[in-house]
Amino acid sequence: MSPHYRGDDLSHMQYWGTPHELFEALDWRWKFDLDVCAQPWSAKTTDYFTQEEDGLVQSWAGRKVWCNPPYAEPLPWLERGWIHALEHGSESTYLLPNSTDTKWFQSMCFRGDIYFVRGRLKFEPPPTYDGAVSSAPFGCVVVRFTPELAHGGVEPGCWSMDRAGKGISSRPGVQAHLF
Repeated sequence: MSPHYRGDDLSHMQYWGTPHELFEALDWRWKFDLDVCAQPWSAKTTDYFTQEEDGLVQSWAGRKVWCNPPYAEPLPWLERGWIHALEHGSESTYLLPNSTDTKWFQSMCFRGDIYFVRGRLKFEPPPTYDGAVSSAPFGCVVVRFTPELAHGGVEPGCWSMDRAGKGISSRPGVQAHLF
């Protein structure tokens, strides 16, 4: 088992899948071709890496990556995406908890475009889960790294979107700043 995956504690949603409606809207916009953190039942693209294949040690070079990483440890996934944007021309997009107070969020997410998802998402449970499915107890963000951002060609921005990945809006000149 890869050290980048944390057990199968479903209460922490480590293995829960990306909501279909959200992914479809984002995929329509950005055309993903690789899911780097998937289970066979939750893969969102034809090409994907499972836990056993460990997406952190695979090449993402030149790919349009989708990643819904284990929320207990998203930093290695974000670092990998940033490096691949900088060195290999990859685009990577992440579904993450809205944890603006954490070190991983502050050190990595503000480098990219941040889309705040309005409301709370209802994640897709694993096929073996037979309990009730309710909305997550936390808000989410979509963070996106591109070669243009990594090389300073464009400034990162902040937007908001609805839970279906639509209704994207921004405020002109809004920038995220750390104090």
